[in-house]
Amino acid sequence: MTKKPFHNCKGISFPDVMILISVLCAGAAFALPYIFQSTAAPAAIAKAQSDLQIIADAVAQLEKHSKIKAGYPGPNPCVNDPEFASLDTCRLGLKCNDGKYKVWKGPYIKEVPLDPWGRKYYMDNDYYQNGVVSRVLGSKGPNGVQDYDSSSDDIIHVLCREEKGPGV
Repeated sequence: MTKKPFHNCKGISFPDVMILISVLCAGAAFALPYIFQSTAAPAAIAKAQSDLQIIADAVAQLEKHSKIKAGYPGPNPCVNDPEFASLDTCRLGLKCNDGKYKVWKGPYIKEVPLDPWGRKYYMDNDYYQNGVVSRVLGSKGPNGVQDYDSSSDDIIHVLCREEKGPGV
């Protein structure tokens, strides 16, 4: 006598379905953060680059009107200090005037945004990397550390560049 296949099968029970759904949900809970992280990183970098371009445009307007470099760094703005940890300072001239800008038509930017990682953008008038000194606007990137090596995750917008390093 031949048995029919699946003759005694009664199907999947409700508890079996609930266990299967629970396992799938747990797997999704572990996988989704990695999926979103991989798509969020490029978006955050693009947002930082966009913010830095807006800030750079404000710096350019200030310098065009005032005929003074933002933060009045000195005769060669690519190899002088100061550095600005916050772009809100009146010495920088984007939001307010400290009195040194005789022709000031600002504010040139209403609010300086925070970078996508919740930190302030900065200006570095002697950013040195790979033998090149630059005047930059920047974000410390995802790791929150201002790095100067080529493997840095900082997002930088160059305002001007000098090919020789300090003392070269």
